[in-house]
Amino acid sequence: MFSNFKIKIKNWLEKLRALPDNQKKIILWLIVGVVGIGMLFFWIKSTLNTFSNIEKNIGEMDFLKINTTENSDFSTNQDFETKNYSVKLYIWPDKDSFNLQNRTFYATDLDSKNLIKIKVLEDAKIYKKISKDKIEYYDFQWLYSTLKNWEGPNWQFTVIGILQEDGSILSSEIYYQLQ
Repeated sequence: MFSNFKIKIKNWLEKLRALPDNQKKIILWLIVGVVGIGMLFFWIKSTLNTFSNIEKNIGEMDFLKINTTENSDFSTNQDFETKNYSVKLYIWPDKDSFNLQNRTFYATDLDSKNLIKIKVLEDAKIYKKISKDKIEYYDFQWLYSTLKNWEGPNWQFTVIGILQEDGSILSSEIYYQLQ
């Protein structure tokens, strides 16, 4: 039986070789088309099956309805408050403005060139450089005593803190760098 099937295929290939080139191309494209349609069918079936499995795993979701009526809480004329936002600034501190009692100093923002008041928290940490390993840190007293009589080049600070209503920064971390 297997040899009979093998002989039939061999005869069919001989007939195919005897055909003109135009007919060979037509047969080739028909075979490619049938295989392509079969692959497309199984690809779509597999994709739909995958999506249905995702739907089963996630379950039904209830999305919040977005109210787009005119009675919405949000309007384009709303004034936004600029308090209690986290900020990160690159500054040049004014070493003569350091106040140990109030734990404040003034500095020039490197981007906007504005003078900004910096209020340092009691538990604020002062680091030499920005890194993942925050091992060695100092306090405001150390920073004040170091900069009080400093005669070298300016120090650049990176201040991380919270923007206050009055425009000052309530700082929780300061990173210094000698220039």
